[in-house]
Amino acid sequence: RFTYVAADKLTFEDMKINNPDPTLSRLTSKGRLGTVDAFINHSWSDAPQGKWDALQARRTKFKWEHGNREPKLWIDKYSMDQKPIENSLACLPVYLSACSKLVVMCGETYLSRLWCLVEIFVYLEMGGKLSNLEVHLLETPGDSSGKKSIADMIMKFDARNARCFTQEDTN
Repeated sequence: RFTYVAADKLTFEDMKINNPDPTLSRLTSKGRLGTVDAFINHSWSDAPQGKWDALQARRTKFKWEHGNREPKLWIDKYSMDQKPIENSLACLPVYLSACSKLVVMCGETYLSRLWCLVEIFVYLEMGGKLSNLEVHLLETPGDSSGKKSIADMIMKFDARNARCFTQEDTN
């Protein structure tokens, strides 16, 4: 069940849709534990352009550092079977610990999404190192100073305000 998507297979069109699309799994490859470069942690509700720009900048840097090799990424909308989601969520600790880095794409809704925060917690509890936690502050739409407003949100952050998509999951 552990799969990854090579960064060159990502498209902005796929990333901008914040609904599950089971057909995206066709773009994945079977992964071996410890061989996937990054688990991408993000809020589906954050502005897609900011996530896309951060992913592309990260991809360019990674390729430069690794002899032009495409990064192998675990991204939920590609790598996680959304139905039944419970089976995939049960494997989340394995998925997180099987990736070399946890890459946080922190946009304007990120800190209000409980699952995003749970993924960070699980990553660290599974032995993930802070040195392998990479955080990208995303610009908000129409605001080139978005990184400052995201930083302000971080300063005011309270985990008790975070929620899941369903109330059942929040409880």
